Amino acid sequence: PTVELQAPQLPPDAPQIIEPKREAAPVSPSVHVSAPAPEALAATAGRVLDTEGMPVAGVALGLRVSRGVRIGTELTSSILWDEELPLSREPIAHSGADGRFTFTRPATFSGYVVSQDPRWETVLGANAHDAEPILVVAPLFRLGGRVIDEAGAPREGVELVFVARRERLELAGLDLEGSRSNGWSTTSDADGAFAFERLPSVRGALLHVRLEPFERQEIAREEWHDDELEIVLAEPEGGWLEGRVESGGTALAGVTVTLGYRATETGPEGSFRLSLAGLETEHELCALARGLLPKRVLGDRNEDGSVRWPSFVRINLAGETLSLAGVVVNENGAPLAGHEVWLEDPGIAFVQGQGYAMLLETVLAGAPDMRLGSKTDEQGQFEIAALEERDYRLRLIDPATALLIDFGPFAAGTHDVRLERPANAFWPRLRGRVLTRPGTPLAGMRVSIDRDAGMVGVRDQYFGFITYGARTVTASDGSFELANVPRKGVTLHVHGSGIADPDLELDASIDPDALEVTVAASVQLHVRLGTSYPEATQFGVLDAAGKPLELRIPTEGGSMIGTSIALTESVSPVARLSDAGIALVLHDREGKELARIPITLQAGIVNTIDL
Repeated sequence: PTVELQAPQLPPDAPQIIEPKREAAPVSPSVHVSAPAPEALAATAGRVLDTEGMPVAGVALGLRVSRGVRIGTELTSSILWDEELPLSREPIAHSGADGRFTFTRPATFSGYVVSQDPRWETVLGANAHDAEPILVVAPLFRLGGRVIDEAGAPREGVELVFVARRERLELAGLDLEGSRSNGWSTTSDADGAFAFERLPSVRGALLHVRLEPFERQEIAREEWHDDELEIVLAEPEGGWLEGRVESGGTALAGVTVTLGYRATETGPEGSFRLSLAGLETEHELCALARGLLPKRVLGDRNEDGSVRWPSFVRINLAGETLSLAGVVVNENGAPLAGHEVWLEDPGIAFVQGQGYAMLLETVLAGAPDMRLGSKTDEQGQFEIAALEERDYRLRLIDPATALLIDFGPFAAGTHDVRLERPANAFWPRLRGRVLTRPGTPLAGMRVSIDRDAGMVGVRDQYFGFITYGARTVTASDGSFELANVPRKGVTLHVHGSGIADPDLELDASIDPDALEVTVAASVQLHVRLGTSYPEATQFGVLDAAGKPLELRIPTEGGSMIGTSIALTESVSPVARLSDAGIALVLHDREGKELARIPITLQAGIVNTIDL
């Protein structure tokens, strides 16, 4: 299966937060002022459940603004909040005896329903835009403590992440596709002290503790309650690589030093120390400082692939970083403003600090991040600084249309780069209709264009980026029209209540004046085998043509998409798929087919298959 990654941002068609004006300017009596249009409202009705799927009554509920989902780290994924939990606000609602709640919210609100109750903490926040949002809560507890090293010295900057594992939640059969992990993390202060004021008491939850170069710890408890912990960090076993970074004989503090995926920073005397545990075959040591060319030092390989290093490595940084500059024009030579120009082939990626992947060039620029690029000005000009002395490929993105073109390579230091958009890059108009499989037109469906814009990461941590194009809503006859749609590389999506996104890849073979987009109904499937097929470890679903259908299950950071889903103790998570499925296929661990069972899928319910 593949993982659908969400970048830490919202798509342009997501509802945006509009802050109401709190003060009105004085108005002269002689001036007629129209009353502002009332803000559109929408109703939300959902449920509050505990971690065993039972309703929880009397929970004080609030709304919390979200700007996306953090994904792909090796610790956990969680909602990225725009604000602290608003405990001082009046609750928007309280759950009833059956756990149900209703309230009215601004239609533009983008965020989640959460608990702001002093007794209950959010485990999975409920998306306020879901048809029936499900908020999962657990009894609240407080956890504090102190982190020290083996010598008893306090350790500052230790990252602590509390993880409530989804597999330990007894929520089988529930639609949790829109529910996301609340996320709990903190760092220790100068005294090594840390505190979590609100944590959910979830069985089997984990506390991850990490600070390079110490061994990472995972503290697991079947039951969690108020407590104070003393956590002792231990250095990893094995060899160490030590050295010093300087420039012209002067020690450089705060320099990033990388080996493989791991990185550290030099201390006040320019010294660094990197554990070789797990990096025995990495042979390139690299030092990175803002504004200076990076320096690489290579180790000596042994016959078994391991690498030998000297007892002390001295690295001297010299020379200034280079840049690429130029202009972006259309097919007629006119400048194109507001276009993004990114490095298509940046240097090494590594993990440092809070565990996000970052790129070599962004460290050279003094702004560690996952991408490095620029945006064209009114004259179409751009410049990307902080580059190595090598050739680079550039990626041009039009954020208004999702057009993406790669150019190059260009030697760093070149300042007359010309990126020309080719002729006939777009269909000026793309007209079509959205129909159900029986041929009924669908009105009010959201039609949009997007495409993948690349992925950045290292090891098991990756972030995907998406660029968005035109969007519209279908008319009463299911018709739609989109302007300036790239002729290749983009995907057309259709979103609406009860339908499955067709994920239609567009190419030159389509008729841009009469595109028919057929969408299936979106249904849910839950499989429980009992003891019927003890060897079955996974299942898939076929349509009438015998084609495997895509199955989507919720994860912490988005959705897992594939044509087969694993069974845990003969039970599956709830999967979303097209209603075109007619056969459930069971497989063993080696992929051998064990059974093919006819099924009929209905919309509006969780289709549960008990065997």
